[in-house]
Amino acid sequence: HLPGNDTLAGGPIYTAIPGAGQGNLMLTNAKEDGTAHVFSVVFNKSWDFGMDLMLGYAYTDAEDISPMSSFTASTSFDNLATNDINNPGTAPSNYNVRNRVTLDWRFSRDFWGDNTTRFTVIGVYSEGQPGSFTTHSEDVLQVDESFRHLLYVPTDASDPNVSFDPGFDQAAFFAWVDKKGFSPGFVGRNRNRSASSSRVDLRVDQELPLFVDDLKARLFVKIYNFTNMLNDDWGRTYDSNFFSRNVVEVSGLTPEGAYIYESFSERSLTDLQTFSSLWEARLGIEINFR
Repeated sequence: HLPGNDTLAGGPIYTAIPGAGQGNLMLTNAKEDGTAHVFSVVFNKSWDFGMDLMLGYAYTDAEDISPMSSFTASTSFDNLATNDINNPGTAPSNYNVRNRVTLDWRFSRDFWGDNTTRFTVIGVYSEGQPGSFTTHSEDVLQVDESFRHLLYVPTDASDPNVSFDPGFDQAAFFAWVDKKGFSPGFVGRNRNRSASSSRVDLRVDQELPLFVDDLKARLFVKIYNFTNMLNDDWGRTYDSNFFSRNVVEVSGLTPEGAYIYESFSERSLTDLQTFSSLWEARLGIEINFR
Protein backbone atom coordinates (compact mmCIF):
# COMPACT_ATOMS: atom_id res chain seq x y z
CA HIS A 1 0.00 0.00 0.00
CA LEU A 2 1.58 3.28 -1.13
CA PRO A 3 0.88 6.45 0.89
CA GLY A 4 -2.06 8.31 -0.59
CA ASN A 5 -3.05 5.33 -2.70
CA ASP A 6 -6.63 5.06 -1.44
CA THR A 7 -10.14 5.07 -2.84
CA LEU A 8 -12.28 8.15 -2.36
CA ALA A 9 -14.24 6.17 0.24
CA GLY A 10 -11.07 5.68 2.26
CA GLY A 11 -10.17 2.09 1.46
CA PRO A 12 -6.47 1.36 0.86
CA ILE A 13 -5.41 0.02 -2.54
CA TYR A 14 -2.71 -2.66 -2.43
CA THR A 15 -0.49 -3.41 -5.38
CA ALA A 16 1.82 -6.39 -5.79
CA ILE A 17 5.47 -5.47 -6.30
CA PRO A 18 6.99 -7.55 -9.14
CA GLY A 19 9.78 -9.80 -7.93
CA ALA A 20 9.04 -9.19 -4.25
CA GLY A 21 7.59 -12.62 -3.61
CA GLN A 22 3.94 -11.69 -3.41
CA GLY A 23 3.03 -15.21 -2.30
CA ASN A 24 5.03 -14.81 0.92
CA LEU A 25 3.32 -13.81 4.14
CA MET A 26 4.79 -12.37 7.31
CA LEU A 27 2.63 -13.06 10.32
CA THR A 28 2.80 -10.55 13.16
CA ASN A 29 0.84 -9.82 16.30
CA ALA A 30 -2.39 -7.91 15.82
CA LYS A 31 -2.87 -4.43 17.19
CA GLU A 32 -6.15 -5.46 18.81
CA ASP A 33 -7.28 -8.40 20.95
CA GLY A 34 -10.25 -10.64 20.40
CA THR A 35 -12.86 -10.72 23.13
CA ALA A 36 -15.66 -13.02 24.26
CA HIS A 37 -18.52 -12.44 26.70
CA VAL A 38 -20.70 -15.41 27.58
CA PHE A 39 -23.77 -15.62 29.77
CA SER A 40 -25.66 -18.86 30.33
CA VAL A 41 -28.40 -20.04 32.63
CA VAL A 42 -30.06 -23.43 33.17
CA PHE A 43 -33.37 -24.21 34.85
CA ASN A 44 -34.13 -27.73 36.12
CA LYS A 45 -37.34 -29.05 37.58
CA SER A 46 -38.52 -32.56 38.45
CA TRP A 47 -42.03 -33.65 39.38
CA ASP A 48 -43.04 -36.68 41.44
CA PHE A 49 -45.37 -37.96 38.73
CA GLY A 50 -42.37 -38.72 36.47
CA MET A 51 -41.69 -35.55 34.51
CA ASP A 52 -38.34 -33.76 34.26
CA LEU A 53 -37.72 -30.46 32.50
CA MET A 54 -34.49 -28.64 31.68
CA LEU A 55 -34.40 -25.29 29.92
CA GLY A 56 -31.11 -23.63 29.03
CA TYR A 57 -30.20 -20.31 27.49
CA ALA A 58 -26.79 -19.06 26.35
CA TYR A 59 -25.77 -15.65 25.07
CA THR A 60 -22.38 -15.27 23.40
CA ASP A 61 -20.72 -12.13 22.08
CA ALA A 62 -17.37 -13.11 20.61
CA GLU A 63 -15.12 -11.04 18.37
CA ASP A 64 -11.89 -12.03 16.65
CA ILE A 65 -9.52 -10.67 14.04
CA SER A 66 -9.00 -13.78 11.93
CA PRO A 67 -11.34 -16.79 12.03
CA MET A 68 -8.44 -19.07 10.97
CA SER A 69 -10.84 -20.79 8.62
CA SER A 70 -8.25 -22.78 6.69
CA PHE A 71 -5.28 -25.08 7.22
CA THR A 72 -2.68 -22.88 5.55
CA ALA A 73 -1.48 -19.36 6.32
CA SER A 74 -2.18 -18.09 2.81
CA THR A 75 -5.82 -19.18 2.65
CA SER A 76 -6.49 -18.11 6.23
CA PHE A 77 -5.13 -14.73 5.17
CA ASP A 78 -7.31 -14.69 2.03
CA ASN A 79 -10.56 -15.95 3.56
CA LEU A 80 -11.29 -12.81 5.50
CA ALA A 81 -13.64 -10.06 4.39
CA THR A 82 -12.07 -6.68 5.07
CA ASN A 83 -11.27 -3.25 3.69
CA ASP A 84 -7.62 -3.45 4.68
CA ILE A 85 -5.90 -6.79 4.21
CA ASN A 86 -3.00 -5.87 6.50
CA ASN A 87 -5.10 -4.24 9.22
CA PRO A 88 -8.45 -6.06 9.37
CA GLY A 89 -9.46 -5.19 12.95
CA THR A 90 -11.87 -7.06 15.23
CA ALA A 91 -15.35 -8.14 14.20
CA PRO A 92 -17.95 -10.71 15.31
CA SER A 93 -16.52 -14.21 15.04
CA ASN A 94 -17.62 -16.42 12.14
CA TYR A 95 -18.58 -19.06 14.69
CA ASN A 96 -20.47 -16.85 17.12
CA VAL A 97 -24.02 -18.00 17.93
CA ARG A 98 -25.43 -15.03 19.79
CA ASN A 99 -28.56 -16.68 21.20
CA ARG A 100 -29.19 -20.37 21.80
CA VAL A 101 -32.06 -22.05 23.64
CA THR A 102 -32.04 -25.73 24.62
CA LEU A 103 -34.99 -27.78 25.91
CA ASP A 104 -34.84 -31.27 27.44
CA TRP A 105 -38.22 -32.75 28.45
CA ARG A 106 -38.60 -36.29 29.82
CA PHE A 107 -41.55 -38.25 31.12
CA SER A 108 -41.56 -41.81 32.43
CA ARG A 109 -44.27 -44.00 33.95
CA ASP A 110 -45.06 -47.67 34.45
CA PHE A 111 -48.35 -47.99 32.59
CA TRP A 112 -48.46 -51.80 32.96
CA GLY A 113 -46.61 -53.79 35.60
CA ASP A 114 -43.11 -52.57 36.32
CA ASN A 115 -42.32 -51.97 32.66
CA THR A 116 -41.36 -48.33 32.23
CA THR A 117 -42.42 -46.20 29.29
CA ARG A 118 -40.23 -43.16 28.63
CA PHE A 119 -40.72 -40.16 26.38
CA THR A 120 -37.83 -37.80 25.62
CA VAL A 121 -38.01 -34.57 23.66
CA ILE A 122 -34.90 -32.48 22.97
CA GLY A 123 -35.24 -29.14 21.20
CA VAL A 124 -32.65 -26.59 20.13
CA TYR A 125 -33.00 -23.07 18.73
CA SER A 126 -29.92 -21.20 17.46
CA GLU A 127 -29.71 -17.70 16.08
CA GLY A 128 -28.03 -17.48 12.69
CA GLN A 129 -24.28 -17.15 12.36
CA PRO A 130 -22.57 -13.96 11.14
CA GLY A 131 -21.66 -13.27 7.53
CA SER A 132 -20.34 -10.50 5.29
CA PHE A 133 -21.47 -8.78 2.10
CA THR A 134 -18.62 -8.01 -0.27
CA THR A 135 -17.76 -6.88 -3.79
CA HIS A 136 -15.99 -8.77 -6.55
CA SER A 137 -13.15 -6.61 -7.77
CA GLU A 138 -10.88 -8.80 -9.94
CA ASP A 139 -7.96 -7.71 -7.77
CA VAL A 140 -8.27 -4.02 -8.61
CA LEU A 141 -8.66 -3.18 -4.90
CA GLN A 142 -6.63 -5.75 -2.98
CA VAL A 143 -4.05 -8.32 -3.85
CA ASP A 144 -5.02 -12.00 -4.19
CA GLU A 145 -8.56 -12.98 -3.08
CA SER A 146 -11.04 -10.82 -5.02
CA PHE A 147 -14.25 -11.58 -3.10
CA ARG A 148 -13.08 -10.12 0.19
CA HIS A 149 -13.57 -6.36 -0.16
CA LEU A 150 -16.42 -5.25 2.11
CA LEU A 151 -19.35 -3.59 0.39
CA TYR A 152 -19.47 0.19 0.31
CA VAL A 153 -23.02 1.58 0.52
CA PRO A 154 -23.37 4.96 -1.24
CA THR A 155 -25.44 7.74 0.29
CA ASP A 156 -27.46 7.88 -2.94
CA ALA A 157 -26.98 7.85 -6.71
CA SER A 158 -24.96 11.08 -6.52
CA ASP A 159 -22.38 9.78 -4.03
CA PRO A 160 -18.97 10.88 -5.43
CA ASN A 161 -17.30 7.76 -4.02
CA VAL A 162 -19.12 5.56 -6.54
CA SER A 163 -19.54 5.71 -10.31
CA PHE A 164 -22.45 3.60 -11.57
CA ASP A 165 -22.10 1.79 -14.86
CA PRO A 166 -25.06 2.45 -17.22
CA GLY A 167 -26.13 -1.18 -16.85
CA PHE A 168 -26.11 -1.13 -13.05
CA ASP A 169 -29.60 -1.63 -11.56
CA GLN A 170 -29.64 1.23 -9.08
CA ALA A 171 -33.33 0.81 -8.21
CA ALA A 172 -32.88 -2.84 -7.22
CA PHE A 173 -29.66 -2.09 -5.33
CA PHE A 174 -31.03 0.77 -3.24
CA ALA A 175 -34.25 -1.16 -2.56
CA TRP A 176 -32.08 -4.01 -1.21
CA VAL A 177 -30.07 -1.54 0.87
CA ASP A 178 -33.27 -0.15 2.39
CA LYS A 179 -34.58 -3.64 3.11
CA LYS A 180 -31.35 -4.52 4.91
CA GLY A 181 -31.34 -1.23 6.80
CA PHE A 182 -27.76 -0.41 5.82
CA SER A 183 -26.33 3.01 6.59
CA PRO A 184 -24.01 4.75 4.12
CA GLY A 185 -20.41 3.62 4.34
CA PHE A 186 -18.71 0.24 4.49
CA VAL A 187 -20.82 -2.66 5.75
CA GLY A 188 -18.86 -4.15 8.65
CA ARG A 189 -17.49 -7.67 8.57
CA ASN A 190 -19.91 -10.22 9.99
CA ARG A 191 -22.46 -7.55 10.91
CA ASN A 192 -25.27 -9.52 9.28
CA ARG A 193 -26.60 -12.98 10.06
CA SER A 194 -28.01 -16.02 8.34
CA ALA A 195 -31.45 -17.41 9.16
CA SER A 196 -31.93 -19.05 12.56
CA SER A 197 -32.14 -22.83 12.97
CA SER A 198 -34.30 -25.06 15.14
CA ARG A 199 -35.00 -28.75 15.52
CA VAL A 200 -36.79 -31.17 17.84
CA ASP A 201 -35.77 -34.79 18.42
CA LEU A 202 -38.16 -37.39 19.87
CA ARG A 203 -37.43 -40.74 21.49
CA VAL A 204 -39.89 -43.27 22.94
CA ASP A 205 -38.69 -46.27 25.00
CA GLN A 206 -40.77 -49.18 26.21
CA GLU A 207 -39.45 -51.85 28.58
CA LEU A 208 -40.49 -55.41 27.79
CA PRO A 209 -40.17 -58.44 30.11
CA LEU A 210 -38.20 -61.41 28.79
CA PHE A 211 -39.26 -63.74 31.61
CA VAL A 212 -35.68 -65.00 31.96
CA ASP A 213 -33.98 -64.13 35.27
CA ASP A 214 -35.81 -60.83 35.36
CA LEU A 215 -34.12 -59.72 32.13
CA LYS A 216 -35.79 -56.95 30.25
CA ALA A 217 -35.56 -55.62 26.75
CA ARG A 218 -36.12 -52.06 25.69
CA LEU A 219 -37.93 -51.32 22.46
CA PHE A 220 -37.21 -47.82 21.20
CA VAL A 221 -37.96 -45.50 18.34
CA LYS A 222 -35.87 -42.39 17.68
CA ILE A 223 -37.00 -39.65 15.35
CA TYR A 224 -34.33 -37.10 14.64
CA ASN A 225 -35.70 -33.74 13.49
CA PHE A 226 -39.24 -34.76 14.36
CA THR A 227 -40.68 -31.38 13.31
CA ASN A 228 -39.34 -31.83 9.78
CA MET A 229 -41.24 -35.10 9.56
CA LEU A 230 -44.42 -33.16 10.34
CA ASN A 231 -43.73 -30.34 7.89
CA ASP A 232 -40.98 -30.01 5.25
CA ASP A 233 -40.60 -26.32 6.07
CA TRP A 234 -39.82 -26.99 9.75
CA GLY A 235 -36.65 -28.16 11.41
CA ARG A 236 -34.30 -26.69 8.86
CA THR A 237 -30.63 -26.12 9.68
CA TYR A 238 -28.93 -23.06 8.26
CA ASP A 239 -25.39 -21.75 8.22
CA SER A 240 -23.78 -18.59 6.92
CA ASN A 241 -22.11 -18.82 3.52
CA PHE A 242 -18.36 -19.28 3.64
CA PHE A 243 -16.73 -16.80 3.94
CA SER A 244 -18.59 -13.86 2.36
CA ARG A 245 -21.36 -13.13 -0.13
CA ASN A 246 -20.53 -11.06 -3.20
CA VAL A 247 -23.35 -8.72 -4.26
CA VAL A 248 -21.67 -6.03 -6.40
CA GLU A 249 -19.27 -6.38 -9.32
CA VAL A 250 -16.61 -3.66 -9.29
CA SER A 251 -14.99 -3.31 -12.69
CA GLY A 252 -12.34 -0.84 -11.53
CA LEU A 253 -11.70 2.64 -10.25
CA THR A 254 -12.07 6.03 -11.84
CA PRO A 255 -8.91 8.18 -12.10
CA GLU A 256 -10.14 10.00 -9.00
CA GLY A 257 -10.46 6.75 -7.04
CA ALA A 258 -14.23 6.14 -7.09
CA TYR A 259 -15.54 2.58 -7.26
CA ILE A 260 -17.08 1.66 -10.61
CA TYR A 261 -20.17 -0.42 -9.82
CA GLU A 262 -20.87 -2.59 -12.83
CA SER A 263 -23.64 -4.96 -11.72
CA PHE A 264 -25.69 -5.97 -8.69
CA SER A 265 -26.93 -9.42 -7.66
CA GLU A 266 -29.13 -9.81 -4.60
CA ARG A 267 -27.83 -12.75 -2.60
CA SER A 268 -28.56 -14.19 0.80
CA LEU A 269 -26.06 -15.06 3.51
CA THR A 270 -28.12 -18.11 4.43
CA ASP A 271 -26.90 -21.53 3.32
CA LEU A 272 -29.35 -24.41 3.84
CA GLN A 273 -27.68 -27.52 5.27
CA THR A 274 -29.69 -30.09 3.35
CA PHE A 275 -28.70 -33.33 5.06
CA SER A 276 -28.89 -31.83 8.55
CA SER A 277 -32.40 -30.63 7.75
CA LEU A 278 -33.81 -34.07 6.92
CA TRP A 279 -35.67 -36.22 9.42
CA GLU A 280 -34.54 -39.72 10.28
CA ALA A 281 -36.26 -42.53 12.20
CA ARG A 282 -34.65 -45.54 13.87
CA LEU A 283 -36.39 -48.50 15.42
CA GLY A 284 -34.48 -50.94 17.58
CA ILE A 285 -34.35 -53.15 20.63
CA GLU A 286 -31.82 -53.21 23.45
CA ILE A 287 -31.09 -56.12 25.79
CA ASN A 288 -28.74 -55.56 28.70
CA PHE A 289 -27.28 -58.76 30.13
CA ARG A 290 -26.37 -58.58 33.79
